[in-house]
Amino acid sequence: MTTANIVMDRALALAREGTEREVAVIDLLDCCGANRVSVVMARQRVMDDPLPRSQEATQAVDLLDEVLRRLSDA
Repeated sequence: MTTANIVMDRALALAREGTEREVAVIDLLDCCGANRVSVVMARQRVMDDPLPRSQEATQAVDLLDEVLRRLSDA
């Protein structure tokens, strides 16, 4: 399993569980190991899912966007 798959699965799980945003973002930053490419790929995979976008997917993308913002600021 690639880091991108792990990050994608984690983002979806955190969204599904309704984890507090700040806690979820910190968890994802830990999960990706500051690997921006993995986060970008994870985000794209969530977006490319052929099924209609669920609330969970929308929240996962939002979390991944915040992770990318923080990685850019670092």
